Amino acid sequence: MVSYEMVKLSAEILEFLTVTGAFYVLFRSRRLLGPFIGHPLLKWVFLGITIVWAGFLVNVLNEFFPTKLMKVLDDVLVAVGVMILLAALVEGESKIKARAVPRTVGNGDPTVLRGSYLYDETNGVENLLLRLGGKKVLAVTRKPDLLKEKDVPYVWITKLNVENGVPPTKLAPLLQYIVDKADGDTVVLIDCVEYLIIENEFKAAFKFMTTLKDHLSAKGATLILIINRKTIDKRELALLEKEFRWLPAKV
Repeated sequence: MVSYEMVKLSAEILEFLTVTGAFYVLFRSRRLLGPFIGHPLLKWVFLGITIVWAGFLVNVLNEFFPTKLMKVLDDVLVAVGVMILLAALVEGESKIKARAVPRTVGNGDPTVLRGSYLYDETNGVENLLLRLGGKKVLAVTRKPDLLKEKDVPYVWITKLNVENGVPPTKLAPLLQYIVDKADGDTVVLIDCVEYLIIENEFKAAFKFMTTLKDHLSAKGATLILIINRKTIDKRELALLEKEFRWLPAKV
């Protein structure tokens, strides 16, 4: 006859194995998750899950070594782990404070066709803006003064708590913000590619740019990365060139 204790132990072992399996899958996916939620945040997620896992382990051991400490420890560990996970998820889902929306810049007919491009900054951002006359533009920048002067809406990539400022490591919410604001008539300019690479490492920054490219392409929008050939590693530049074509200096 199956006793209550056997059923309870079986259920606790099944819970522990399920949590262990989920932990293993998440651990195997860490390289995919890192670029989107950020490696510092990913470490907190793993810490929370590890503590929860330890709580389930203690819960099973409690059936074999029932002590007052063990009876309390499993609940404490699970509670602490869940609190860490909740704090990490809230941080990861936090909305960025930017309020910029794409706005028509200049007049006339744009000479840049829809697509995904690299643009050499030595050719002049002002010249590029002239070619986008009549298009809605949203910039992601490290040079807010220049864009403010040109009346171009922008998101400022900065660690300062300022209007339209976004920390350089918040790639996931930044990506979602841009995709939500863009439509088929929007051109997104990013002039801080090198800075994003420094702050996030190339793999994460490249994942952000290619994912953004795919989302904007699906909407019929245009993405232009403004870079300096001399400041980017040759191998990294080659990878960018596989995903983006160069926009000529002149039509």
